Order: sequence, then C-alpha cells, then structure tokens
Amino acid sequence: ALGVALVGLGIGNGLLDVAMNTAAVRVERHYPRQIMASFHAFFSFGGLGGAVAGTALAGIGVSARVHMTVGALVLFGAGMVASFGLLAERAEPAGIANGGTTPRWDRRLIGLALLVLCGLLCEGVPFDWSAVYIQSSLGGGAGVAAAGFAVFSLTMTISALLADRLVSRIGEVMFLRLAGLFSAVC
Repeated sequence: ALGVALVGLGIGNGLLDVAMNTAAVRVERHYPRQIMASFHAFFSFGGLGGAVAGTALAGIGVSARVHMTVGALVLFGAGMVASFGLLAERAEPAGIANGGTTPRWDRRLIGLALLVLCGLLCEGVPFDWSAVYIQSSLGGGAGVAAAGFAVFSLTMTISALLADRLVSRIGEVMFLRLAGLFSAVC
C-alpha cells in the first residue's frame, strides 16, 4: 500500500510541477521581463511557511495527523480559489504538440541535461530528506527537523528572488555557467 501511495504521490507531484511551470511560462510571456525564478521563489516561500507552521505546531504538541489533515484542507481550498485567477486558455503558437516542427537534436543538450540532473539531486536531497536526517541521525525533535527544513527553504527563496535580477544583468548563458560552477564547488 505504501508503494502504491508513493507512486501516486510521485505522479501527482510530477503533473503538478509541469502544470505550475507551464502556467508560469504563460504568465511570463505577458510580462515585460523574466520572472520564472520569482515563481520558484514563491514555491520555496510556501515550503518555508509550511516548515515554520510545522515547527510551531510541533512545539505546542499538535500531532502530525491533525497538522497534515488541517493543512491539506486549507491548502486545497486556497488552491481552488487561486485557480480562478489563472490566465484563460488561448491557442498557443505551433509547437511539437500542435503539429509544429521537431527541434534538431544537439549533443550539447547532454551536458545541460546532466547539469540539470545534478541540480535536481542537490535540491531534492535536502528538500525530501533533511528533516528525516535531523530527526533520525542527529537526534533532533520534530520542531528542530522542521526548523532545519525552514532554513533550507529560506535559502532557496532568497536565491530564487535574486536569480531573475542576476540573469537580466549578466545574461542567461553567463548565469547558467556561474550557477553550474557554484553548484559544482558547493
């Protein structure tokens, strides 16, 4: 049952991730400057808010079951309300999905794909496992584990808020090179 639930969670998270980024791309097309990283900052800000709430609720003894149930209901309601503010669907320019041409394969994409994979691993490990590590390996309580995740979310939020400005100053290629170098060094 746990395996089936985790597969469902993975599929749901993947679909949600694609949907959120697709909506963000559509909004960014109508905006005068690049704002994609700002969308990611708000996603991280949501993680930060959840971690702060988790820290506070664990500190006063609220059970995880009550916390998750109430949180799910509140977030479901907020998501439903927010969905009414999405941009109306319009016909998109011809692309692969609507009969456009297939992009040419470029060998350099392999390096870029590996860089993205490394970035996902570097982000995914603390995102998914930092609280578990703090509790099980370091002996921290649930509040400390949530606080550790909050610190991670804060750094993700700050870096994403700075990214759009940095890209506009130094350009996309230089930003990608510097971000890759910084990630490799860290």
